Amino acid sequence: IDIDVSKQGSENCFSVINYTKVYFDNDEEALALEVKGNKDVGVYIGLGDRKLKTEDYSKLIISYMLPKTNSQGEYSCCLYFQTDESGDLSETSSVYGKLTVDGKYHTIVIDLSSKATWKGIIKNLRFDYFQSNNANGDVMFIKSITLK
Repeated sequence: IDIDVSKQGSENCFSVINYTKVYFDNDEEALALEVKGNKDVGVYIGLGDRKLKTEDYSKLIISYMLPKTNSQGEYSCCLYFQTDESGDLSETSSVYGKLTVDGKYHTIVIDLSSKATWKGIIKNLRFDYFQSNNANGDVMFIKSITLK
């Protein structure tokens, strides 16, 4: 499943959890996730009404860019998932990744199949794009998201 976030309106594929402004940035031609406050930030990735089986998907691939103007020199992210078998979103259903801050686009591959709780029908994907040390105005630009 490819979620095309390179067009105006793609921000509608996400719902804000905490302290985030989601918008399409015309200059970058990418979705922007911007910190509004300096607390726990994240978004839900919209899957629509699809009944997606974990056995058909093992990775979430994100093409992203972190500007050099962000407040920190390094960040990590976390993807939390919920399936009909895993229970609530929790640390046992989460995968962390390290992000590069250099103003260039990179690809992060989050291996969901590495978790024993990755079983059943996918109900929710929550992306905490900055795990800690963020500041108001820090931003992540996203060109594409693929569940593969």
